[in-house]
Amino acid sequence: MLRGESSVDAVLFPGALEEGFRVGVRANIRYGRPLSRSERRAAAERIVRSHPMLSDRAIAEDVGLSTRTVADIRRGVDGGRATIRIGRDGRTRPLSAIDGRKRAVQVLAERPDCSLRQVAREAGISLGTARDVRHRLRSGDDPLLRATARPAPAADPAPPPDRERERADVGALIKILRRDPSIRYTERGRGMLRWLSVRMVNSKQCAEVAEMVPPHSAGMLAKIARECAAAWSELADELEHKHTC
Repeated sequence: MLRGESSVDAVLFPGALEEGFRVGVRANIRYGRPLSRSERRAAAERIVRSHPMLSDRAIAEDVGLSTRTVADIRRGVDGGRATIRIGRDGRTRPLSAIDGRKRAVQVLAERPDCSLRQVAREAGISLGTARDVRHRLRSGDDPLLRATARPAPAADPAPPPDRERERADVGALIKILRRDPSIRYTERGRGMLRWLSVRMVNSKQCAEVAEMVPPHSAGMLAKIARECAAAWSELADELEHKHTC
């Protein structure tokens, strides 16, 4: 009214007050007046209290703080009420890895041919954990083994040696595929090669893309990258399963 205007642009949010608070904080972090560090810490504390199930990374993205800072805030205000965490991707994961592994075992027992992505979704665990559970079941090992024991290579969170080797040989592997007559001389094979050619990236290209992304869109691109990585990982699992059958 002071500016002589009769209307104002607004976003209508049909939700609870505390969820609306999260939306408002995110909007201020990305588009509005920058919040001070004390304001961001206060916002993080309020969100931890109202949404104890949200992961530290999800809250950190909301308020513009580091994950470690949010974890420190949680230790001071969260009494351990939540038994699960909801990540930035919206997926629910149990704080106890054993509970999630038990649910994964149950899903695989009922539907042995269920995809890893579906197992992870229903059990509330990561795709890597679902893959480890299936690997242990097939090997006759204990699928509920705690990650701290790490007796099997599949449980090691570090990048496996095979992954590093494949990165170095990707170009040579593509050339081999292109020379394969069953691929080269069939319409489906050529279509697969075209599909593959537009989806291959290397570390240098990723670094260049990271430099081009504005800060306010970095989180969104990170989510896209993780979803694509998960899809590729699932494809690798399905192909390896097909090869061993």
